[in-house]
Amino acid sequence: MTDALLILALLGLAWALVGGLVLMQRLRSVERLLHQERADTATRLEALESLARDRWLSEAASLGDQVTAMIQALQEAASQSAGEAAQRRAELTALLEQADQRLAALRGALAAAPVPTALPARPRAARRLDVAGTGAPAIRPETAPAPAAVARHREVRRLAADGLSTADIARRTGLGIAEIDLVLRLARPEPLQRLA
Repeated sequence: MTDALLILALLGLAWALVGGLVLMQRLRSVERLLHQERADTATRLEALESLARDRWLSEAASLGDQVTAMIQALQEAASQSAGEAAQRRAELTALLEQADQRLAALRGALAAAPVPTALPARPRAARRLDVAGTGAPAIRPETAPAPAAVARHREVRRLAADGLSTADIARRTGLGIAEIDLVLRLARPEPLQRLA
């Protein structure tokens, strides 16, 4: 019996060894699978990172190209505007020089013209008018302004000389503001002045 027990113990030990070897073999294969899976995952992550980096770089390059194109367009527009401004400035300078020359010529002609000591009386000539449109002229004598209008215009000039505003003069005289402005402008003509 001892031999039988010994054989049974040996058989149990052999089964335990075989079971341990099989278990070890399976653990090694699982370990290999896990290692392979980790390696595959690392490879996929590297590929994804590379793809993302390449995509980001291509988008950044595209954006850089767009910004460069916009800058070039703005520079071209600025240079075109500067050229147009220089051309307009040259044209304005030429026009001012022509105006200065004409003004100098007018001043020279005015200085050379004799100054009359008294203004000649203006004859009251008759004007020829074609009243009916038939070609037959009708004669109408030139009329002087009405004395009432002359008196109103004197009153407007006097009130303006007293320092009243146009609106105040209009209230006092009953005339329109436009008429008052016209009377005042005709009363004191302003010399031509050049803007500096």
